[in-house]
Amino acid sequence: MKNNFVLYLLVLTPLIISFFVFIRNLDNEQTWKIVASTSGFLVFLFLSIIFLIQQKKKAK
Repeated sequence: MKNNFVLYLLVLTPLIISFFVFIRNLDNEQTWKIVASTSGFLVFLFLSIIFLIQQKKKAK
């Protein structure tokens, strides 16, 4: 479990940093809102999938 968390952290950290650099380079406020809401949904989806996989492993 701890190894999985470290792996997720290593994968997500560069993605989060690059995402915030991308947002800082945007000028249009509407585009910023679209990108932020889409990325929030994708992060929620990713975490939900991880949670479901872990629950499935516990059930076995």
